[in-house]
Amino acid sequence: MAFVAHRGYREGKLFKSLDEVQKGSNIVLMSPSDSYEYEVRKNSLLLPMI
Repeated sequence: MAFVAHRGYREGKLFKSLDEVQKGSNIVLMSPSDSYEYEVRKNSLLLPMI
């Protein structure tokens, strides 16, 4: 499974801590009815194409 996130603007708070995610980190995604826990196996940074 892969998760892709956009950090947004520099002053934005959404996904602001992505640079702290490392291999072995746990990520918990929560919905109103469930929660899902995942372990990071690989972290990649994709640069914008300009």
